[in-house]
Amino acid sequence: MKRRRKLSETNYWQSYSDMMAALLLIFLLVIASAFVRLWVQQESLKEQQSELEGQKELLEKQGTEYMRLNSQLLEAQEQLEKIVGIKAEIIEELDAELKKENIDISLDRQTGALRLEAEILFDTNESTLLESGESYLSRFLPVYFGVLLSDSYRDYISEIIVEGNCDSRGSYEDNLILSQERAQTVALFCKEMMERQLDSKQTERLLQMLSVSGRSNTNVIYNEDNKENMDASRRVEIKFRLKDEEMMEEMGEILGGES
Repeated sequence: MKRRRKLSETNYWQSYSDMMAALLLIFLLVIASAFVRLWVQQESLKEQQSELEGQKELLEKQGTEYMRLNSQLLEAQEQLEKIVGIKAEIIEELDAELKKENIDISLDRQTGALRLEAEILFDTNESTLLESGESYLSRFLPVYFGVLLSDSYRDYISEIIVEGNCDSRGSYEDNLILSQERAQTVALFCKEMMERQLDSKQTERLLQMLSVSGRSNTNVIYNEDNKENMDASRRVEIKFRLKDEEMMEEMGEILGGES
């Protein structure tokens, strides 16, 4: 009887210890699982924090770059306004000086280009200046170059272009040759005439600026009814460009697109 009671007590305590061991194991597993979840969360937070710091650094760099570009844009805009203002001044003075000398000539108020009718300068399909053409050029060229090469504006001028144009009759090749030859003839006349009025330094400056261009029949002029104006298309134009004007024109397009 005593032996049976001892076996029963032994089994009881063995079952109890097994249960406690199982509970302890479960407890350890729960703790381990919680620890793993906590570790995963911490690693995730570290990654998120690292990403946030990277994004913050990127935003700071972008902000710095934006400020730099904005400063450059404002500077370019100021330069653009200055260039536009100077060009307007030159055109106003050209117009005033030509009127003062009673010279009737087509002056483009937007670009400052002078438009010379080919019939005044040349015979049909010829590139040799007529006497009337030489007389005509001799009247207004000193006025035109006098303004562009004056102390007020010469440092702003980068190029003076003599450009020949033809109407659409004839082939592109023939018109290209004719327009180039006519532009060259007028440019050489400008050189020879101004050499007699300028000192050697001024002449050298003029020759550095002077260039010729033949546009063939690629830039014809149309009437309001969209028909080609043959007489107006046959012409020689004298125009000028300011320093950095191409860049300023591009910047003007950018600024115009943003506004």
